[in-house]
Amino acid sequence: MPVGPLMVEHRLIERMISLLDEESREMSKGQPMRIPFLGDALDFLRFYADRCHHGKEEGILFRDLAGRKLSAEHAEMMKGLVQDHVKARELTAALAQHVRNGPGSCSAAVGTIQALVKLYTGHIRKEDKEFFLPVMQYFAARNKSACWINSGNLIVFSSTSATRSASGCMRMNAKTPVGTIHKSRS
Repeated sequence: MPVGPLMVEHRLIERMISLLDEESREMSKGQPMRIPFLGDALDFLRFYADRCHHGKEEGILFRDLAGRKLSAEHAEMMKGLVQDHVKARELTAALAQHVRNGPGSCSAAVGTIQALVKLYTGHIRKEDKEFFLPVMQYFAARNKSACWINSGNLIVFSSTSATRSASGCMRMNAKTPVGTIHKSRS
């Protein structure tokens, strides 16, 4: 299934979002902002979640769907998903600013992280449960895989990995240990 790899990538993004949620809870309890961890998380959000993953969605799937006669419901949902991507970029930029501002921005960072967690949780649920599978109906069987390989540099991915390309995708898969960038507080 062409959307399978995107759903696998969602599992990896969910792992990072879970780590960020844990971090925001610790910061809410008065723990200091861990700049190295947040820097790694920001890199992940910018390069893997946005540039690589959202890049595939917007630059391939959504682009190909835009050329088809979608139901009003699917067209509106796709528009909302793109708006979620824009909001995720804005929140990621805000978190980066809080990190640059240092410890005095801890409270603001917590709020931004919580907003990111809420956004990604709902966004991934909507794509996985309400959008990806239903929109496959708009592709003929012979086109379901072709739409994933006709964009030059942006893609070429298998069911278990995203490969590095000119778009900046990192070599990661569902077994990539996201937790390795999360150093324990103890």
